[in-house]
Order: sequence, then structure tokens, then C-alpha cells
Amino acid sequence: MGNKSKILYLFILCVGVVACSNDPQFENYHLRNSSDLTLTDSTHPHGFSRSDCFSCHVLSNIHMQDRLGSNLLPLARSQVKSSGVQSCSLCHGTNGVSQ
Repeated sequence: MGNKSKILYLFILCVGVVACSNDPQFENYHLRNSSDLTLTDSTHPHGFSRSDCFSCHVLSNIHMQDRLGSNLLPLARSQVKSSGVQSCSLCHGTNGVSQ
């Protein structure tokens, strides 16, 4: 591996670590109502059209606080635990990913 390749690899690694090193307690998307759950290009610009939700969202730390008062959080946690990333679209829409 040449020097340029090593530098590029280190740069990509650093960007990936910074981009996905969110402390989940700070993941507050300021939801106003349940329609804000549906992901769009403008509300989810860094992850729109990606199907690998858990590359940035830590599975063990999502759905920790009910920000809408819907009482569906326990259901969401169990659904994600049993079905994984495939269950995200049930509440968050397709995120621009073809089904």
C-alpha cells in the first residue's frame, strides 16, 4: 500500500469514526408529531437512501426516550430487537430505499 493509499485510508477511517461516534443521549431530533418520524432527504440528509441504519445508530441505544408521548416505545424496542433493521421502515418509512 502506497503513502497516498495509507493517507486516504486514515482519512476515511477518521471521518467514519467522527460521523458515527454519536453519544446516543444527545440524539434528539426535535420531533413535533408522529409525522416527523418519516425520514426524508431534508430531515435525514446524512443517511437518506441508506439501508444500513445501524452503521450510525447504535442498536442498544435507540428508542430510549419517548419524545412523542405515544406509549409505543416498548413495542418499537421489541420489534427492532426481534426483526432488526428491517423493522425501521414500519415507523420511519422507507428512507428513500427501494423495497
